[in-house]
Amino acid sequence: MLNRAALARLKRSNLGGNFFVYATDYGLRIVVQLGYFLIISRSLGPAGYGTFAGFTAITAFVSTFVGIGCDQVLIRHVARDGIPFGQAFGNALTSVLISLPVLLPLVVVATLMLHFEGLPLDAILMVAVAELVLYRLVSLCNACFQAHEKARQQFVINVSVLIIRLIAAFMAWQFFDPLTLQIWSAWYLAGAVVAVCLALGMVLTQLGRPVLVLKPCDLGDGFIYALEFASIAGLRDLDKPLVVQTLDATAGGHYTAAFRIVDTACVPIRALLSATYTRYFHHSRKGTSEAFAFARKVLPVMGGVSLAVGLGLLVGAPFVPLLIGEQYREAVPIIQILCLYPFTLGVSAMGGDVLRALGMQKARMIVMIFSTVTYLPMVWVGATYLGIAGAAVARLVSQILLLAATSFIVVRAGKAES
Repeated sequence: MLNRAALARLKRSNLGGNFFVYATDYGLRIVVQLGYFLIISRSLGPAGYGTFAGFTAITAFVSTFVGIGCDQVLIRHVARDGIPFGQAFGNALTSVLISLPVLLPLVVVATLMLHFEGLPLDAILMVAVAELVLYRLVSLCNACFQAHEKARQQFVINVSVLIIRLIAAFMAWQFFDPLTLQIWSAWYLAGAVVAVCLALGMVLTQLGRPVLVLKPCDLGDGFIYALEFASIAGLRDLDKPLVVQTLDATAGGHYTAAFRIVDTACVPIRALLSATYTRYFHHSRKGTSEAFAFARKVLPVMGGVSLAVGLGLLVGAPFVPLLIGEQYREAVPIIQILCLYPFTLGVSAMGGDVLRALGMQKARMIVMIFSTVTYLPMVWVGATYLGIAGAAVARLVSQILLLAATSFIVVRAGKAES
């Protein structure tokens, strides 16, 4: 147990202070995301929610390539390389501009080819613009403050964006009955416009204006970052449209609802990951051994937090229909199957942070791409022969394999250093 003096020292430290801010940030996210999830899942119903979640999973995957990894390049430039912020920010914005003419039409065409039921073209366009353009800029603004270890500003952006999205969902729910996918897409876009104005305004007033430049030498590393985060997005969400296409939209709604509950419960894990992420880069300046030493200190905390989250999911799953409605009763066993997901997520993501800080993102990228490519056939087989429960089991197995591969690379790199 920490005594009061030790707790006070932890709060006064930059890392400790950032963790408390991130923990508060993500704690509020739980409340706001839950409210948003309750409104949208109840208003659209399992079929409508499954369709919307399947489509947004595709846009989220493609959006990771917008800017060609510019947010991670910006963090590295500012936190490690000492490049002036204006140039780093301008380079990131230019990367976004040159990638959009290719990626925006791509996601629209891909969605039309999948024939999502009840999803018209104008709805596709509105959500695509919101995800690929507006929310991608919000993410870039968040990275600007993360590069400076300004967790409080990230807190303001993250919570404000969620509150804006919650307000949009509430207003759409109040003013339109029934709430169709077309109507909700318009409100979704409107919320994204407000969010990006807030985030850009904060960056411009507190950190400065961008100097629009393009560093072609960064595109290679940026593309590797983009591939890795695309793989992360794919591992997180591409199973949703796959379940919708393999089974139906209603099954996809149950499956997605279960995963959203699990994902929301992982908030403390993401708080710890966010608080420590930039620190790996700082420690890597002093040498590889320093980065590994820091990781060894964080690992027991990460393991304890993630296992506690998993236990909470296992015990609390039967009470979920009381929150989102009895129509989602089929989501309960899916949540219980995925109770080990928080542990595999936390430890594997932590290993990925270590590899990125040490410049080993190529090894990490190979593991992530392989995991993404292999887990989709696994989920398809599970869904085809065992329904949504089979898809959930396959999803968990793929995450365990990712953890094993990442751990192997990190341990091997540590042995090579020693």
